[in-house]
Amino acid sequence: MQESRASDSCVASVLVADDSRLTTQLMEAVLLGEGYRIVTVRTGRQALALLRERQFSLAVLGVKLPGLGGFEVAEKLRASPDGAFLPILFLSGDSESHTRVRSLQYGVTGFLTKPFAVPEFTAQVKSLLALKAMHDSLQHRARVLEELSRRDSLTGLYNHGYFCDLVAHECRRTLRYGEDLSCLFIDIDDFKAVNDGHGHLVGDAVIRGVARVIGTCIRDVDVVGRYGGEEFGVLLPCTSVNQAIVVAERIRKGIEGWSLATKHGTLRITVSIGAADLGKGRLQTADQLLEQADRMVYAAKAQGKNRVVCVGYDRAA
Repeated sequence: MQESRASDSCVASVLVADDSRLTTQLMEAVLLGEGYRIVTVRTGRQALALLRERQFSLAVLGVKLPGLGGFEVAEKLRASPDGAFLPILFLSGDSESHTRVRSLQYGVTGFLTKPFAVPEFTAQVKSLLALKAMHDSLQHRARVLEELSRRDSLTGLYNHGYFCDLVAHECRRTLRYGEDLSCLFIDIDDFKAVNDGHGHLVGDAVIRGVARVIGTCIRDVDVVGRYGGEEFGVLLPCTSVNQAIVVAERIRKGIEGWSLATKHGTLRITVSIGAADLGKGRLQTADQLLEQADRMVYAAKAQGKNRVVCVGYDRAA
């Protein structure tokens, strides 16, 4: 294997595999002249191994490669998710139409007959790299849109629907492996008075501020969602109810110590928190876990607010 690099690490990376040393040297010179990063190999097995291990923008493959031919490499590559849309340019000494047809059947996106003209080779490479760049851009946009569809626009937290999906997934995993799982529901106390007395813009700022405080009080593996309105959900994997209470108290105190400057003065708020755990055979589904945490929030409100409540635990500020 031989690797040649252009100075810019962001340029396209091309794998070249052909059994002819002269052809390989010509392609390498042309591609380096265009500023691409090049890796050259001599056999199909080497090419397939590299294509599975590393990210390339284009594969240039000879049809007749030692050991594993170009068609076999293309077939195995297309069978893997990572290689499903890698552009492949075939080089063949056979100009018969059946070879071109077969290459299309194997998902090959470009075809050149040897000996080839350098301008045509360069044009095909540029065209296929542009196609790959467009595909990657569309894939990136799709991922961004998918992520945005999961997020609450005000806080950036997971929205109600996706949070519930994550709870359901984590409950199934927890029940399967016999681990601990706890959930917190956090509700801002007297939030209607905030909106009525200060306006909805201040109310939005309060919701964002609470979201930030919650984020500083939990682990990276924990999941936070805006459950609805002024209510938040926190999922705590591998966490017993006693450990969850510690987290809940940390969140409650953190929010109690937070303040927001408004034109009417400094605004301070509190939250009521309900905790529930999936374990000991009491709760067996995601719906039961969420329902229990929700009931505990109502209990916290009824018992005076600014407190953490769960079955067997009730502590006020």
